[in-house]
Amino acid sequence: MNAIYYCKECCHAKETKKEYIGKRAKCPECSSNIKIYDTIEFIEQLAKKNIFQGRELSKIKQDFKDKEERELEELEEIAKEHEEELRKQEIEQSKIELDKREKLNIKIVNQAKTLTSNLKQIKSLKKEIEELKKNIQKLKQSPTSNKIKIVNKATNNINVNNTKEFTKQNKYIAIEKWFKQKSIKAEIDINNVDTTGFFDEIAEIIGNNYKVLKPLINQIQYIQNNDYSNLKFKLSDKGPNDIQVITSFCNQLYKYSFVSRYSYDKKLKIIWLHLQQAPKIKVFFNGIWMEWFIMIKIFKLFKDNNIDASLMRSVKITKLNKQTNELDIFILTKDNIPIYIECKTGEFREDINKYLKLQKVLDIPKENFIICILDLDNNYLDGLTSMYDLKFINENNIIKYLEKILI
Repeated sequence: MNAIYYCKECCHAKETKKEYIGKRAKCPECSSNIKIYDTIEFIEQLAKKNIFQGRELSKIKQDFKDKEERELEELEEIAKEHEEELRKQEIEQSKIELDKREKLNIKIVNQAKTLTSNLKQIKSLKKEIEELKKNIQKLKQSPTSNKIKIVNKATNNINVNNTKEFTKQNKYIAIEKWFKQKSIKAEIDINNVDTTGFFDEIAEIIGNNYKVLKPLINQIQYIQNNDYSNLKFKLSDKGPNDIQVITSFCNQLYKYSFVSRYSYDKKLKIIWLHLQQAPKIKVFFNGIWMEWFIMIKIFKLFKDNNIDASLMRSVKITKLNKQTNELDIFILTKDNIPIYIECKTGEFREDINKYLKLQKVLDIPKENFIICILDLDNNYLDGLTSMYDLKFINENNIIKYLEKILI
């Protein structure tokens, strides 16, 4: 037997007599029409095919290996460039720190020179204070209208971006009483309305320039949420005005220590930032910045219009059933009218039902239960307001809306 038949359909193979070479027959397994081959010739063709496939496989493996090596070399080159850039930044930072120390020494010397003259001024100020105390005593006996004018004048002198005025007990005790009357425990952290730090300054820059800064803010969020520190941001596709806004913003981030390092390559138009990992900084960029932004705008509304109202941010409340909520911004007017503002920088739809339940529990009218959503169209927000027992608005229109309620 020097012949073989092989079925390509079912892969059945069997030897047969050599006189059947070149003829065709039916496969005993699947009845397909098959050809009978010379055994030696069939094996040679099969061997050649295997050799060819083996060579092709080796070539594919080598091509893949070469590609991997090229990509590895490219990654190593990028890493070297990054390390070199960081080294340059560290050198530049060292120079900056040295320059700061020299300036600080000069400043200390100048302050020492002026200390003596300041002591003399203190003595004269003490005399003025005594006079003011006498005037205050007289004013306490004056009509109530005069007292109100004094309070308003004091409020007008406050710098809302740098004050502890709103942390005083008389500014939030009314809020605690309001919740207590509803059998709700309110946990108030006065640090949430302390503007002596720099959260409010950075929040205002973001809020007033959000369309330009949005890509950078999103990238900062991504880097921090993945526990990275170094950020590279390209400006090659930005116009001169946008570049000015972004680089100025990064300078402020460095000035107020939101980032530990900042450099800008003007030639390549690339920004390098080393982000702080402090939890408060992380949550700030993840959306808390909008609460600061809206709060400062409201404080300015209070100041400009002499509005007597209490405000607290991030109020944690616990109901009788032990269910808890955190209220972004809560306002209580002098007439005991509550206003709640929820600030959203991202997805909000899945929380609508939660807000509706909270609105019923707090018994706040629809027009005073405000969902402020970042960067959404007015017509779309009006549509949501007509659908739900909530007031939807964006950051651009909220102050005008509050003016109608408060003034």
